[in-house]
Amino acid sequence: MNIESEIRNFVDNAFKGKVNSNDVTMDKEEIVVNLIDKVDEEMKRGLTFNEAFLKARGELGDINFLADEISGSQNSNYKVLDKEPKYRLIFSNSMIIALTPFVYCLLGFMFNLWDIAWVIIPVTAIALSSIKLSNKIIAITPLFYVFVGLFINRIYSHTLIFRGLISSMALKWWAIGWIIIPVSAIILKNVKIVKE
Repeated sequence: MNIESEIRNFVDNAFKGKVNSNDVTMDKEEIVVNLIDKVDEEMKRGLTFNEAFLKARGELGDINFLADEISGSQNSNYKVLDKEPKYRLIFSNSMIIALTPFVYCLLGFMFNLWDIAWVIIPVTAIALSSIKLSNKIIAITPLFYVFVGLFINRIYSHTLIFRGLISSMALKWWAIGWIIIPVSAIILKNVKIVKE
């Protein structure tokens, strides 16, 4: 597999149908070089090509939007009468992860969910990371265990009906609910779905 040709094909596909001036060609080349450098850097850190390429693409942002911006008014797909610039807000994964403490505080202050809302911080970080899905699920299961236990406790403290049943559920969950952590890891690491 040729890394450079793979990245060039990715960038060329984004610029298909756009006017190809000297400036656009130089900008395309700069994107290709930056992507190659980033992928190479991530592969040196131990990521596979696909993982490194996915991470580099995520940090780059929406390549189609970038291609439209670079080709600008030279793009034949733009209407001649459309003089207003178009803006789009693009969130990177790291920006979303950085905003989760503010969401946590918002949920805490507005709905008094301090005891269970904290789960969004690690869950968001894990969900938006570039690790494989099965590893993400394994990483989230301890948080799921704690979240469900805290949720049951919260229900117990806010209800007068069935207090005995909910108290019993909470105790049982904390006593045996932890089993989901190793079971999910074993299942996700050893069971594979194969297409026949």
